[in-house]
Amino acid sequence: GTALPQMTNHLGTVSEGVLSTMIMKAAYRAIKEYKKGDLIMDNLSTYFVRPLQIDSEIVLTPDIIEVSRKFGKVEIVITHQDRMICKAMLTAQVLEQG
Repeated sequence: GTALPQMTNHLGTVSEGVLSTMIMKAAYRAIKEYKKGDLIMDNLSTYFVRPLQIDSEIVLTPDIIEVSRKFGKVEIVITHQDRMICKAMLTAQVLEQG
């Protein structure tokens, strides 16, 4: 995707909140391929390595660590021009539909 001007903070870089939301959506989408049901975020640890400029093309790559009956763990890497911008680990509770 592309970092739009509406996603910026007061420093002119992409807001951490926007990146966190994108990370959550990527992780949820990856877990939903394995488990049906609803997800509730339990924990999100994010490491911002470099600032991201406006109009930058970014790639989010989720890597599933583990999906069990009750939890899912995903590592997400955000890159721009093959350089790591951010790395995150997300744990979510899986609520099975019944």
